[in-house]
Parts: sequence; structure tokens; C-alpha cells
Amino acid sequence: MTSSSAIGLALSRQVSRAGSTPHARYMVFFEPFEELAEAGEVPLLAVMAAIWMLRPDLQALWPLDTREGRFGFLGWCLSSGMREYAVLREAMQQPQIRALYLAPTELEARYEGGDIPLPYAALAVRGFSADLAKATPLDRNEGRQQLLAWYFKHIFNGLQAFFPQPRWLVDLVELIRPAGIAVEQPEIAPAASPGSPSWAYNGVNVVGHLFGQLGIGEDARCASRALADAGVNHCVIDFPAGPDVETMPHAFPAETVDEPVYPLNLLVMTGMETLRLFCERGAALFRGRYTIGLWPWELPRWPRELEFCFSLVDEVWAISSHVRGAYELASPVPVVHMPPAVMVAAVEGDRKRFGVADGRFVFLTYFDALSSFHRKNPMAAIRAFRDAFPGDNSVCLVVKVMRGAADSERMDELNAAAKADPRLIVIDAVLDRRHLLQLLASSDCLVSLHRAEGFGRSLAEAVLLGRKVVATYWSGNVDFALAGHQLLVEADLVGIPAGQYPWADGQHWAEPRQSAAVEALRAARYEPLEISGDLTAFRPADVGTRYRQRLDIIYRANAYR
Repeated sequence: MTSSSAIGLALSRQVSRAGSTPHARYMVFFEPFEELAEAGEVPLLAVMAAIWMLRPDLQALWPLDTREGRFGFLGWCLSSGMREYAVLREAMQQPQIRALYLAPTELEARYEGGDIPLPYAALAVRGFSADLAKATPLDRNEGRQQLLAWYFKHIFNGLQAFFPQPRWLVDLVELIRPAGIAVEQPEIAPAASPGSPSWAYNGVNVVGHLFGQLGIGEDARCASRALADAGVNHCVIDFPAGPDVETMPHAFPAETVDEPVYPLNLLVMTGMETLRLFCERGAALFRGRYTIGLWPWELPRWPRELEFCFSLVDEVWAISSHVRGAYELASPVPVVHMPPAVMVAAVEGDRKRFGVADGRFVFLTYFDALSSFHRKNPMAAIRAFRDAFPGDNSVCLVVKVMRGAADSERMDELNAAAKADPRLIVIDAVLDRRHLLQLLASSDCLVSLHRAEGFGRSLAEAVLLGRKVVATYWSGNVDFALAGHQLLVEADLVGIPAGQYPWADGQHWAEPRQSAAVEALRAARYEPLEISGDLTAFRPADVGTRYRQRLDIIYRANAYR
């Protein structure tokens, strides 16, 4: 079966061959995906292959390494997919794409006894629906008429809400009319052309998972606060992270809108989520605007399989030196080092709420299972804790997990470790922001024996709350290693085992040394708290000033060209 990796590499090659045109790099997604097509085959579009990469369910149904699989997937794209993805509806508004899929096909030569021409799109939809294929035999005109009637009724009529003036509907009407099927002539009007954004309004549209209870959601919330504190005009647009991610209410210092207001976009989400945004909501957000991707990443290199994502942005903001290095190795667009803001409210600890006895020294490690057990490495914290304090009941380790069901095997391992040692307290729950900070405030030391971090927001939050930190001395958190009271654990760089992290083939991360981790935990337990370093780098106002300076440069370069 053709893999997501193979499709991603092919997409990246196509984007690379297409070159780059300012503000229109994404147009390559509307080109035929020729590399996958066989001789005489009507190809998928590049954006269709991109959607396939986003959808494991579609990958299971239609492998793209067979002509039959591609044909069935195309049928889905031209029917159900067009209802789900605005970018497919936009694609079918383009004359060259209509001509590609609405023209009669070479497959006509396979059938005898019927002379009514069929558009390739209708045949593709029939190809993915076994029931429709059974009901519409193609060896006689009656079956062909039934297919055309079904296609017009269920596909095109259903899409008219998306196309108030569907000029391209005439193409199908002209094919149906010879079959004697009654079709009303649609009213033809010039296709509406979306207006270009006005560069008279200097400001930025912040798009992200505004209410999602996950780290990248907090990145978006902090970005909005930083912009507000620096006096930057902006609005915020929510792009929900998905059904697996809980949400929480949040008040923003800027207006929450559905459509972009300003000529600059700041997309606070991953590169693949940027692709999903483009596919689900279409190109309108990107058209005529300068788009910045504030993309998190954890590994030392951006994968070649995802290099096509750069075609959706005009520049990338890197949240740490580690991330900047990864992007600079691959990016055809500018990469700017832009550390994020970190905000913590003043909270009081409440150990009783979390089942922790007073008088104990509390170590805490916490993570989101959706961010990978393997990368966050909680078992290393447990092993180091046990070796550092054998039989010592004056200490405990709280392991806070969010969405543990995302990896039930690793979660079972964690629960078994806790069952064997009553000093381990496992909390598998989604806490709101206030209670999460309250848990952090209830601890004495945060432990993060991670194998890779893009930035290390939880570590920065612990520093701001005046908690000791034990952390792996590698990746994004190295940028603020001198802030607060941190005990850093030396690590060895190792290859990432297959299947332990997405898009990690051929890459490496850090394996913290067990002896160094044990020593650091003991030091955290017995050394007095000493705060050092400048913490102002995390302040929203200071971060916002850096944002404003860069945005002003971009604005001046584009507004007066």
C-alpha cells in the first residue's frame, strides 16, 4: 500500500518543481498529481492526495498504489469530499479542472450497447459506490441515464448551496440534455471574485485552536495576549483541534471573528494542521495575504515528506533555537527565531485536592498522551525516582496524564508501576488551566526527562511559579536553561526507533542518562531553592514587542510595493 510518507515525498517533489510565486505558492495544490497516475488515467489533484494524507480512514478504504483505489478515492472526493472540504469545491470552480473531470473518458471504450457519453466524474462516483454501480448498468442507455440523473440529483443539486451561481453546472447540463432528462437551465451570472485584503489596515489575523486544552492552544492564547500588550491590532479566528481535544472558555483581548480582517495571518498550529485548515476552509484565508506559520516541532529536522507544507506560508516563526535549526535545513521561505510568551496566574497549591499528603517533597511530571508517551518519557522519571529514593516515604512522584487512552498500552505500564509503588500517584484527567497550575503550585519540583521538546512550555511555567526543575539538557528548553532553578540532565543522542514518533525516520533524539537523572533528583530534594536568570523573556509585552517589530517590517515591505 502506498504510504503517507511516499505521498508526502511525491507532493514535496511536485511543489519543489513548481517553484515559488509570492502569495500564490498554494496554487500548486490545484494541479494534477501526475506522479501517481498511470498512462491513460485521469489523475487526482495534488490537494486530493494531501487530503488522503490527513485521513487514516480514507487511507484504509482506498490505497493509492492501485488504479482501482485511486478511482474509488476520486469518486469520494467528487461527492462526499466536496461537501467536507471547501478546497475541493474551489477546485471544481476552475475551468481546467472542470474540463479534466467532466469530459467523457477513455473508459467509454469498455462498454458496448450504450452511446450516451458519461463524464469521468460520474464514473468515479459510481466506482466508489457498489450500490450505485449495481443500480446503473452501463451497457445500455437506460443505466447511463439513471447514473446521470442520480449524479445530477444527489451531487450537483446538493452542492448548489456552495455555488450560488454555479457556472460550471452548465457543463453537466449539456451532457445530460441529450439523454432526455429534464433539467432547468440555471441562471448564469459572472462568478464572484473574492476581494483582495486591504493593506490599509495594519494588523494580523491570529488563527489557532483558541479554546483547545492542549499546548498549542495555549500558544495561540499567549500570542494574542502578547500582541495586545504590544498594541498590535489583531483579531482571533478559532480552528478547532478536533473531537479528541476538550475545549475551555477563554476571553481574548481581541475580537473573535469568523472571517479574516487584516492582510497578515499568524497561524498558530502545526504544519499539518495548516494543511487541514487550507483543505477544510479553502484558499480564501490565504489569498492575497502574507501568512506566517508559528509551527511547533520537536525533532532536529523537518521531514522531507512534509516539505510541501511550506507552500502554504510566506515565512515561519520558530519558537526556539532548536526548532529554528530544523526549519532552516528545509524551508524555502524565511525562518525567524520568535520565542513565545508564557503566562501563569498567581495560584495557591492545594495538595488535598490531588491526594498528596502534606509534609512530603512532591515531584511532578505531566504530559499529554497525544504528544507521545515515547517523546515525553514518563517511565524514565519513574525509574530515576525509584533509584534516587528507595524506600523513602518523605517523597512522592505525581504523574499527571492527559488523554491517557490515546496509548492504552503505555498507560497500562504506567498504572502497573503505580500499583507497585504507593509513592507514585497517577492522575489521568483533563484539568482546566487554573487547576493545572494549582497542581504545579502544589509540587516542589517539575521533572521532564523528555527525549525532545520544541520549546518546553511546562518547564517555563514551573520556572515562573518558582518551582525547581529537573529536565533533559537537550532541545527547545536549552534556550532558557539559566532561568529559575534548573538541574539539567545530560543525555545521549540516539536514533528514534521505528513507530515511536510520526515522521521520525532517520532522525534522533536524546536519551537522558539514568545516573545523571538520579543525581539531579537528589539535588532537587536536598539543595536550597536558588532563583537565577532573567525571566522577562517570557513576558507577553516583551514578546509582543518582538512580534510587532517583525510584523511592521513585513507590512512595510508589502503595503507599498
